[in-house]
Amino acid sequence: FFSGVCSPSPRAMYFALRVAVTMAILSTAVLYPPLIRLLDGKGSWAIITGVVMSERTVGLVFQKGVYRVVGTVVGCLAVLLSLYLLDLVALVLGEDSEVCVLVALVAVVSGAVYHGKTQRLFAKYDYAFFVTALTYDYLLLHSFQYHRTSHLNMYEEAHVTWYRILSICYAVAVVMLVHVFVFPDYAGDYLLQALPERMLKTAHCIEQTIDHWLEGARLATPLQLHQAPPGLDGDPVWDTLMASVGTASLTGRSAEAAAAKAAAAEPR
Repeated sequence: FFSGVCSPSPRAMYFALRVAVTMAILSTAVLYPPLIRLLDGKGSWAIITGVVMSERTVGLVFQKGVYRVVGTVVGCLAVLLSLYLLDLVALVLGEDSEVCVLVALVAVVSGAVYHGKTQRLFAKYDYAFFVTALTYDYLLLHSFQYHRTSHLNMYEEAHVTWYRILSICYAVAVVMLVHVFVFPDYAGDYLLQALPERMLKTAHCIEQTIDHWLEGARLATPLQLHQAPPGLDGDPVWDTLMASVGTASLTGRSAEAAAAKAAAAEPR
């Protein structure tokens, strides 16, 4: 841990510098008066968005940016409908019943969203599900108190919600521009570097396996890949097999799969 902190890799320093520049730009949302007026004082939402969107590659940033905007819009629209429903409840059943309906709405909507997430109904949009639930829960509880004390109507609530969405869109645009034009780091470049090495390892594995077979040596079955058979400890062919298709390559394959998913969202 301490060696990594004291002597970080160039890529880690690159990522840290990119995040620092991004947050410095986004801080204008709460420090620069024209932007404060443009965002109606909701610039803190831009700061939060910049923090959660910071990722190592352009593809991951694009995925998070799109999903955050979608999740935020859906969550905000659900809050507006819920506040309208609470107004109807107050007119029909009285203001005392609003709290019970509010708790029920938070429980039902959050449960439904996370049920869809756990059931993988839309596997590509897991982060959007999370943002939807987070936005809905926070905004509904926060807006309910503000709604009751300020007596805002539906149109005024929509006006406030619009500025929250605008702040998030501003942050998404800033983060994407910094990642693409100032500090680009593409997942596709990682794949181009990793795949040839993987192909070479696989080719070497096949070559050595065939040589072993031609020499009449006994090969391990796939079920024995997790434990070296007697006599194969330190065997170079066994080591190659483990590096290519055994447990030693699980982390590498997972990283390559994640990079391929991120590269599919990149603009090049």
